[in-house]
Amino acid sequence: MRSLRIPVAAAAAVALLAAGCSSSASKSDKTAESKKDVTISVASLIPGSTKEATTQFNNQVAEFEKAYPTIHVKSVQYQWTGPTFAAKLAAGTLPTVFTVPFTDGRTLGANGQLADLTAQAKKLPYFGKFNPGVIAEATTSSGKVIALPTAAYAQALHYNRKLFTQAGLDPDQPPTSWDQVRADAKQIAAKTGKAGYAEMGKNDNSAGWILTSLVYALGGRM
Repeated sequence: MRSLRIPVAAAAAVALLAAGCSSSASKSDKTAESKKDVTISVASLIPGSTKEATTQFNNQVAEFEKAYPTIHVKSVQYQWTGPTFAAKLAAGTLPTVFTVPFTDGRTLGANGQLADLTAQAKKLPYFGKFNPGVIAEATTSSGKVIALPTAAYAQALHYNRKLFTQAGLDPDQPPTSWDQVRADAKQIAAKTGKAGYAEMGKNDNSAGWILTSLVYALGGRM
Protein backbone atom coordinates (compact mmCIF):
# COMPACT_ATOMS: atom_id res chain seq x y z
CA MET A 1 0.00 0.00 0.00
CA ARG A 2 1.06 3.57 -0.70
CA SER A 3 -0.69 6.74 0.38
CA LEU A 4 -1.12 10.10 -1.24
CA ARG A 5 -2.73 13.34 -0.24
CA ILE A 6 -5.25 14.98 -2.51
CA PRO A 7 -5.50 18.65 -1.44
CA VAL A 8 -9.28 18.88 -1.72
CA ALA A 9 -9.61 16.01 0.74
CA ALA A 10 -7.23 17.25 3.40
CA ALA A 11 -8.68 17.18 6.89
CA ALA A 12 -7.15 17.25 10.35
CA ALA A 13 -8.02 15.75 13.69
CA VAL A 14 -6.25 16.42 16.94
CA ALA A 15 -6.23 15.76 20.65
CA LEU A 16 -5.91 18.91 22.72
CA LEU A 17 -4.13 19.04 26.05
CA ALA A 18 -6.04 21.36 28.35
CA ALA A 19 -6.02 22.53 31.94
CA GLY A 20 -9.05 23.16 34.07
CA CYS A 21 -9.73 26.58 35.55
CA SER A 22 -8.96 27.50 39.12
CA SER A 23 -10.23 30.38 41.22
CA SER A 24 -8.51 33.72 40.75
CA ALA A 25 -5.80 34.83 43.14
CA SER A 26 -3.95 38.08 43.77
CA LYS A 27 -0.44 38.65 42.42
CA SER A 28 1.06 38.33 45.90
CA ASP A 29 -0.83 35.08 46.49
CA LYS A 30 0.44 33.64 43.23
CA THR A 31 4.01 34.63 44.06
CA ALA A 32 3.76 32.89 47.43
CA GLU A 33 2.17 29.83 45.87
CA SER A 34 4.93 29.54 43.28
CA LYS A 35 7.44 28.93 46.08
CA LYS A 36 5.41 26.12 47.62
CA ASP A 37 5.21 22.50 46.62
CA VAL A 38 2.08 21.77 44.60
CA THR A 39 0.58 18.54 43.31
CA ILE A 40 -1.29 18.38 40.02
CA SER A 41 -3.28 15.48 38.61
CA VAL A 42 -2.49 14.70 35.00
CA ALA A 43 -4.41 12.46 32.62
CA SER A 44 -1.88 9.82 31.71
CA LEU A 45 -2.86 6.64 29.89
CA ILE A 46 -6.10 4.92 29.07
CA PRO A 47 -7.05 1.91 31.20
CA GLY A 48 -5.37 -1.25 29.96
CA SER A 49 -2.26 0.47 28.58
CA THR A 50 0.86 -1.65 28.18
CA LYS A 51 3.59 -1.84 30.77
CA GLU A 52 5.97 -0.21 28.30
CA ALA A 53 3.65 2.75 27.79
CA THR A 54 3.30 3.19 31.54
CA THR A 55 7.08 3.13 31.97
CA GLN A 56 7.50 5.74 29.24
CA PHE A 57 4.94 8.04 30.87
CA ASN A 58 6.58 7.64 34.29
CA ASN A 59 9.94 8.55 32.76
CA GLN A 60 8.39 11.73 31.36
CA VAL A 61 7.00 12.57 34.79
CA ALA A 62 10.42 12.04 36.39
CA GLU A 63 12.02 14.32 33.79
CA PHE A 64 9.39 17.01 34.41
CA GLU A 65 9.68 16.84 38.20
CA LYS A 66 13.46 17.09 37.95
CA ALA A 67 13.10 20.30 35.95
CA TYR A 68 10.36 21.65 38.25
CA PRO A 69 11.10 20.26 41.74
CA THR A 70 8.21 22.09 43.44
CA ILE A 71 5.59 20.50 41.17
CA HIS A 72 4.56 16.91 41.83
CA VAL A 73 2.58 14.98 39.22
CA LYS A 74 -0.14 12.53 40.17
CA SER A 75 -0.89 10.21 37.26
CA VAL A 76 -4.58 9.53 36.61
CA GLN A 77 -5.81 6.92 34.12
CA TYR A 78 -8.17 8.70 31.77
CA GLN A 79 -10.16 8.04 28.63
CA TRP A 80 -12.42 10.67 27.09
CA THR A 81 -16.03 9.73 26.52
CA GLY A 82 -18.88 12.16 25.97
CA PRO A 83 -21.10 11.23 28.96
CA THR A 84 -18.31 10.76 31.53
CA PHE A 85 -16.46 13.91 30.44
CA ALA A 86 -19.57 16.09 30.74
CA ALA A 87 -20.38 14.69 34.18
CA LYS A 88 -16.82 15.07 35.51
CA LEU A 89 -16.54 18.58 34.05
CA ALA A 90 -19.74 19.62 35.81
CA ALA A 91 -18.64 18.00 39.07
CA GLY A 92 -15.14 19.45 38.92
CA THR A 93 -13.53 16.01 39.21
CA LEU A 94 -11.43 16.03 36.02
CA PRO A 95 -7.64 15.86 36.37
CA THR A 96 -5.86 19.23 36.42
CA VAL A 97 -4.49 18.48 32.96
CA PHE A 98 -6.55 16.40 30.54
CA THR A 99 -7.19 15.85 26.84
CA VAL A 100 -10.25 16.83 24.82
CA PRO A 101 -11.21 16.20 21.19
CA PHE A 102 -10.17 18.66 18.49
CA THR A 103 -13.71 20.01 18.18
CA ASP A 104 -14.20 20.84 21.87
CA GLY A 105 -11.34 23.20 22.74
CA ARG A 106 -12.77 26.50 21.52
CA THR A 107 -16.20 25.93 23.02
CA LEU A 108 -14.87 24.96 26.44
CA GLY A 109 -12.50 27.93 26.36
CA ALA A 110 -15.27 30.34 25.35
CA ASN A 111 -17.36 28.99 28.24
CA GLY A 112 -14.57 29.80 30.68
CA GLN A 113 -14.07 26.11 31.52
CA LEU A 114 -10.38 25.97 30.56
CA ALA A 115 -7.49 27.95 31.98
CA ASP A 116 -5.84 30.73 29.98
CA LEU A 117 -2.48 29.29 28.90
CA THR A 118 -1.51 32.11 26.54
CA ALA A 119 1.51 33.44 28.44
CA GLN A 120 2.94 29.98 29.15
CA ALA A 121 2.23 28.64 25.65
CA LYS A 122 3.87 31.53 23.84
CA LYS A 123 7.06 31.05 25.85
CA LEU A 124 7.51 27.58 24.37
CA PRO A 125 10.42 27.62 21.90
CA TYR A 126 8.35 25.67 19.38
CA PHE A 127 5.08 27.59 19.71
CA GLY A 128 5.58 29.37 16.39
CA LYS A 129 5.98 26.02 14.62
CA PHE A 130 2.43 24.84 15.30
CA ASN A 131 0.28 24.45 12.20
CA PRO A 132 -1.84 27.66 12.19
CA GLY A 133 -5.01 25.73 11.38
CA VAL A 134 -4.44 23.36 14.28
CA ILE A 135 -3.46 25.88 16.98
CA ALA A 136 -6.49 27.96 15.93
CA GLU A 137 -8.74 25.24 17.33
CA ALA A 138 -7.00 25.67 20.69
CA THR A 139 -7.50 29.44 20.65
CA THR A 140 -10.66 31.32 21.60
CA SER A 141 -12.20 34.09 19.51
CA SER A 142 -10.61 36.61 21.89
CA GLY A 143 -7.15 35.20 21.20
CA LYS A 144 -6.62 33.19 24.39
CA VAL A 145 -4.69 29.95 24.02
CA ILE A 146 -6.59 27.45 26.16
CA ALA A 147 -5.08 24.15 25.00
CA LEU A 148 -2.12 22.69 23.13
CA PRO A 149 -2.34 20.17 20.30
CA THR A 150 -0.73 16.81 21.00
CA ALA A 151 -1.80 14.47 18.21
CA ALA A 152 -2.73 16.20 14.97
CA TYR A 153 -2.91 14.15 11.81
CA ALA A 154 -4.28 14.46 8.30
CA GLN A 155 -6.41 12.10 6.27
CA ALA A 156 -4.90 10.47 3.21
CA LEU A 157 -6.05 8.32 0.33
CA HIS A 158 -4.25 4.95 0.15
CA TYR A 159 -3.88 2.96 -3.05
CA ASN A 160 -2.88 -0.62 -3.76
CA ARG A 161 -0.01 -0.76 -6.24
CA LYS A 162 -0.66 -4.41 -7.11
CA LEU A 163 -4.32 -3.67 -7.85
CA PHE A 164 -3.33 -0.70 -10.01
CA THR A 165 -1.05 -2.94 -12.06
CA GLN A 166 -3.75 -5.60 -12.44
CA ALA A 167 -6.14 -2.92 -13.75
CA GLY A 168 -3.63 -1.69 -16.32
CA LEU A 169 -2.87 1.52 -14.42
CA ASP A 170 0.61 2.89 -13.66
CA PRO A 171 1.24 2.57 -9.90
CA ASP A 172 3.93 5.25 -10.21
CA GLN A 173 1.33 7.72 -11.49
CA PRO A 174 -1.43 7.73 -8.83
CA PRO A 175 -4.39 10.09 -9.14
CA THR A 176 -3.97 13.67 -8.01
CA SER A 177 -7.58 14.86 -8.35
CA TRP A 178 -11.01 13.46 -7.56
CA ASP A 179 -11.80 13.21 -11.29
CA GLN A 180 -8.79 10.93 -11.68
CA VAL A 181 -9.77 8.93 -8.58
CA ARG A 182 -13.22 8.38 -10.12
CA ALA A 183 -11.79 7.30 -13.48
CA ASP A 184 -9.22 4.95 -11.91
CA ALA A 185 -11.81 3.46 -9.57
CA LYS A 186 -14.10 2.64 -12.50
CA GLN A 187 -11.22 1.02 -14.39
CA ILE A 188 -10.17 -1.04 -11.35
CA ALA A 189 -13.72 -2.27 -10.83
CA ALA A 190 -14.16 -3.12 -14.51
CA LYS A 191 -10.81 -4.88 -14.92
CA THR A 192 -10.49 -6.72 -11.59
CA GLY A 193 -13.98 -6.99 -10.12
CA LYS A 194 -12.65 -5.40 -6.92
CA ALA A 195 -13.89 -2.18 -5.36
CA GLY A 196 -12.17 0.73 -7.03
CA TYR A 197 -12.82 3.04 -4.09
CA ALA A 198 -13.83 2.31 -0.52
CA GLU A 199 -14.00 4.08 2.84
CA MET A 200 -13.67 2.79 6.37
CA GLY A 201 -16.98 1.43 7.59
CA LYS A 202 -16.31 -0.10 11.00
CA ASN A 203 -18.90 0.84 13.61
CA ASP A 204 -16.41 2.49 15.98
CA ASN A 205 -16.97 6.16 15.09
CA SER A 206 -14.15 6.08 12.50
CA ALA A 207 -16.54 5.82 9.57
CA GLY A 208 -18.62 8.75 10.77
CA TRP A 209 -15.91 11.36 11.15
CA ILE A 210 -14.12 10.25 7.97
CA LEU A 211 -17.34 10.61 5.96
CA THR A 212 -18.10 13.96 7.62
CA SER A 213 -14.68 15.49 6.88
CA LEU A 214 -14.83 14.17 3.31
CA VAL A 215 -18.26 15.72 2.77
CA TYR A 216 -17.01 19.08 4.06
CA ALA A 217 -13.86 18.86 1.93
CA LEU A 218 -16.03 18.39 -1.16
CA GLY A 219 -18.20 21.39 -0.33
CA GLY A 220 -21.07 19.62 1.38
CA ARG A 221 -22.48 19.95 4.89
CA MET A 222 -23.72 17.43 7.44
